[in-house]
Amino acid sequence: MYRYTIANGEARDPLTRRTAWFIEGDLDLPAMQDAAGALAGKHDFVAVSGPLEPGRTSVRTVFAAGWRSEGCTFLFDIEADAFLPQMVRRITGELVRVGRHATKVEEFVRLLGQAQPGSMAYVAPAHGLCLERVWYDEGYVA
Repeated sequence: MYRYTIANGEARDPLTRRTAWFIEGDLDLPAMQDAAGALAGKHDFVAVSGPLEPGRTSVRTVFAAGWRSEGCTFLFDIEADAFLPQMVRRITGELVRVGRHATKVEEFVRLLGQAQPGSMAYVAPAHGLCLERVWYDEGYVA
């Protein structure tokens, strides 16, 4: 499970500058949540993938994806069977575009379903991303 953290508000908190992406101004969290709902299930995620090695599949199963807020902090959690290069950062970047009304929820869903390489190219900065948990088939949790 990956978590992406966004600090949203009028003033940047210096204590979160290395662990959260600061975004000034309002974000439409319900729209971002609606768009995140389209991620669940087995899909070709090539639209949100960085470069792939030849022969590597971009089909992944997302078990859960969603946003929650803690005050001025927005948390995006996503669980999947595996992740592609830059997948979570590209998804987050595009969801922020939805939250800023630069992209409509329907457009996000359409681009995801189209499965065209690079069609979702807005990449969120790395400093908000954290690997929270790993599950193994044997039942071992790290």
